[in-house]
Amino acid sequence: MNTVNKGLFCVIALFCTFSNASFAQTTNINADLNINVAGGKTNFKANEQVIMKVSGFDEEKTTVQWQVSTDEKTWQDIPRATGDIFETYPVTKNQYYRVVTRPVEGYLSMELPSKAKNISLDENVAMKPSKRN
Repeated sequence: MNTVNKGLFCVIALFCTFSNASFAQTTNINADLNINVAGGKTNFKANEQVIMKVSGFDEEKTTVQWQVSTDEKTWQDIPRATGDIFETYPVTKNQYYRVVTRPVEGYLSMELPSKAKNISLDENVAMKPSKRN
């Protein structure tokens, strides 16, 4: 084997060794992610705050990040929303919320999102402009 091939073989062997050792710590840490709304409600009044809790993740191996969307396509992290319980700002429009799990250092996993939870305003009590006299 020439020097270049020996070097490439060593790099591949080290990567394979590292990869195999790391895979031993890879676990399915997001299998049962579930978001529940306090009180089990599905429709909310305008300006109501919603309390949600995520379950089904391994707190020792992952952290969570709450995200919000208006269309279920474009998601934004909610600053400082990293706990298992999250309370929204007063809701003024229909929105979707989800949690993304992120592995703690030392564990291999992909960032994985939960299913989206739709927070809908009750159409009968949606915000209406105030009447002026």
